[in-house]
Amino acid sequence: KLGSLVLSFARSAGTTYAFVGRLTGDDPGSINTLAIAKGDELIGNISYPLTGSPCGKAVKRGPRIYRKYVNRYFPNDFHTQHWAIHGFIGVPLSDPSGTTIGLFAALYADPIPEPDSILQLMLSIKTEIESEMIRVIRRHAGGDPIKRYEALIRNSMDITLIVNRSGRVIFRAPSNYQILGIPADKSIGLNIFD
Repeated sequence: KLGSLVLSFARSAGTTYAFVGRLTGDDPGSINTLAIAKGDELIGNISYPLTGSPCGKAVKRGPRIYRKYVNRYFPNDFHTQHWAIHGFIGVPLSDPSGTTIGLFAALYADPIPEPDSILQLMLSIKTEIESEMIRVIRRHAGGDPIKRYEALIRNSMDITLIVNRSGRVIFRAPSNYQILGIPADKSIGLNIFD
């Protein structure tokens, strides 16, 4: 249901990307997305650091609107640069005790025409998003630890390789291509000692 909520919002608000993410790690921490809409479809989740990002500002200071030029304000943020984002709205998400646990964000490739209206729409569904996010977090708290580990590696934005005892690469995270530009078929089977 969280994916459906994010996708419905993205369509209504005309976003380039929209997502809900969970805070992880120590301050300033990072975000692990739980649902991302790109246009009219849901895409794979990602993890990324909050440092130097508009998301970090929203998490620390409350709802943030960057109608345009967000990519200029945050020149070192991978996603605003890689996704060519110009407009951003971020709303922190809280648990019932008031502790910030995540972020609801709307990203635009162009300047946002009516940012106050979009923010009001986000705030109107914030409680429903928070409830569903908490349900998803609780559901994923259990389960198979190997599957959780595999999902963590698959969705990481870090350079990650798994090698066998002889040093041959048997797995590499999809982000390796984005970061290094080396396709999987060029890295699987390589020996890290060569």
